Amino acid sequence: MSTVRFGPFAVDVAKRRLERDGIEIQLQPKVFDTLRYLVEHPGRVIPRDELFARLWPDTFVGDAALTRCVKEVRRALGDRPREPRFVSTVPSVGYRFDATVELVAAAREGEVRVLAVLPFRPVSRDDGDPGLELGMADTLITRLSGLRELVVRPLATVRRYSDIDQDPLAAGRELGVDAVLEGTLQRLGGRIRVSVRVLSCDDGRALFAEQYDESFGDVFEVQDVVCRRITSAIEVKLDAVEAERIGRHETSDLRAYRHFLRGRLGLGRMVPDEARRSIGHFEKALEIDPAYAQAMVSVAEANIVLAWQGLETSRYYDRARRAAQSALDHEPRLGIAWSWLATVAWEHDWDWKDADHKFERAVELTPNVVDMWGRYSASCAFSGRSEKAVRLARRAVEVDRTSPMATAWLVQALHMAGRSNDAVEAGEAVLARASDTPFLLFILGVACLQVGRLDRAIGHLERAAATGRPDFMGVLANAYVRAGRHEEASALESSLREQSRRGAAPPLALAMIHAAREEIDPFFEAIEKTFEQPGLHSTLIATEPLLASYRDDPRARRLIRRLGLPPAR
Repeated sequence: MSTVRFGPFAVDVAKRRLERDGIEIQLQPKVFDTLRYLVEHPGRVIPRDELFARLWPDTFVGDAALTRCVKEVRRALGDRPREPRFVSTVPSVGYRFDATVELVAAAREGEVRVLAVLPFRPVSRDDGDPGLELGMADTLITRLSGLRELVVRPLATVRRYSDIDQDPLAAGRELGVDAVLEGTLQRLGGRIRVSVRVLSCDDGRALFAEQYDESFGDVFEVQDVVCRRITSAIEVKLDAVEAERIGRHETSDLRAYRHFLRGRLGLGRMVPDEARRSIGHFEKALEIDPAYAQAMVSVAEANIVLAWQGLETSRYYDRARRAAQSALDHEPRLGIAWSWLATVAWEHDWDWKDADHKFERAVELTPNVVDMWGRYSASCAFSGRSEKAVRLARRAVEVDRTSPMATAWLVQALHMAGRSNDAVEAGEAVLARASDTPFLLFILGVACLQVGRLDRAIGHLERAAATGRPDFMGVLANAYVRAGRHEEASALESSLREQSRRGAAPPLALAMIHAAREEIDPFFEAIEKTFEQPGLHSTLIATEPLLASYRDDPRARRLIRRLGLPPAR
């Protein structure tokens, strides 16, 4: 037995670690031993004498020691002795573990199930090409992420490990992977020299190491060889479709590839101005190579980022739909394209059944990609299906517990489920290593706002709003009003009104300020305008906890009916 799962918890027996939603809960050694013995015997009444013999085989201790250990187990699990969900007391006999458990098989020694591909590095600080270095990693991640037997950490998680002096093994251990791929790139005139190593994080040995010295135009052949050699070295079994996919060139034109890399470099932070610049690069790539499916998918992604601003939503969602569908016309098994079509279906069309169908296809094709589960979770959270949303977000965290975005989706799902205290706990547990993720800062700030932790909320929201997103600024102004910081709220409101006159701020931004001031009629005037630009903002009146007090108003009920929400479950 390696890992035992029950509810939101996982007990890693080998590492002596308890996690809730991917976040570690510290336990003293005897308390962990108590929990371990209970979960290893679910449903059975374990006599106190048996527990004493197991936990203290060579030492005599009094009843108080066992009672204390069980009490600490319950505290860690959030359990109550009188209303137990996990650990029941059987009077005069002992204890019983009541939850249904799931056993997760351990990886064999030396087996690589989880891989991190770090950004490639220059040989010297004066010889760098950041776009190509990050792009080489991105390309390998994209090709390897579709494999069912391998989990690959996403670019958003690994890009912070780009320093030339980065210790790859230290990065791999922080990322919780079995092996790490590191490499260097050097341009020598018209040639490129690529060195690649795959290192085991257990013992540091090289599972694979090669160097390639090719014409720069042969960079695609280098990527092909590296993918094939890596899967062979770590003994990943490929079916026929997977073998064909990892060897497929997304493009054979170096100019198109360079434009694509420049676009990807600017898209990661989901900031509107950067998304617009990225679209320009992707469109240039497609002018050169009209069959470049990954560029089409990236056009879809960038347009959805722009739609999230709540302005001209139909135009952006329509462009995203066309781009994602074009990608599928060229590559029908492209999971990420299915996920963007699903996003358009629920955010713009409010076609929840169609969105579910497309998300199911996305996770079927790419089950080991965090974003597939996270976007599916968001759809369920915003449509009131709270339990399913939390379950899907936990799946994202299981795929990659080091991913800031996986945690952000979990924080969002917990907050939307009315569990904002749990959301704050989950978000703040990872904030030290994810402080550069605007969406995590934003949704954590929203959860803090909901539970009345105003100083923390404002701190997180100020950092998120520094990206310049007006919707983030509107929630920050809401927090200022709640905290009695009216001058700052008024200054933000003036800025947002000026942006609104120029068509640069969405109605939701001002709606959030009216909500904090309890200005009911202006609030509904702004919310109704979000329905004139159908999108993500329109759904908030139905499910956002911060707006719950407005839902009994007939205007709210009328708007919510227009969304056609599926039954909550």
